[in-house]
Amino acid sequence: MQDGQIKYDYAAMDDAYEEMLQVSKNMQSEIEALMDDARELLAASDGTFVTEYNAKAGNISEEFTRLNEEMSFRANQLQQMFSDMGVFDQKLGDGI
Repeated sequence: MQDGQIKYDYAAMDDAYEEMLQVSKNMQSEIEALMDDARELLAASDGTFVTEYNAKAGNISEEFTRLNEEMSFRANQLQQMFSDMGVFDQKLGDGI
């Protein structure tokens, strides 16, 4: 901040959010690969443990999907906010 001005780097904010979204998707992919490996190891097993594992693994996968969908939705809102802020900044600048 210089001379009472606030400067926004919209591109950097967008890049940071996109990077967070990509990290989350990568984590989901890696965790699902680990769960697939565990399912292979448990393939010959049966019983309560396997049933509970599958239920918990499914819950984790569903939660990652939900969170990634939420982050994608928020990314769209963030883009709109950047646009709105840019328009507002321009109008303020026009009034000076």
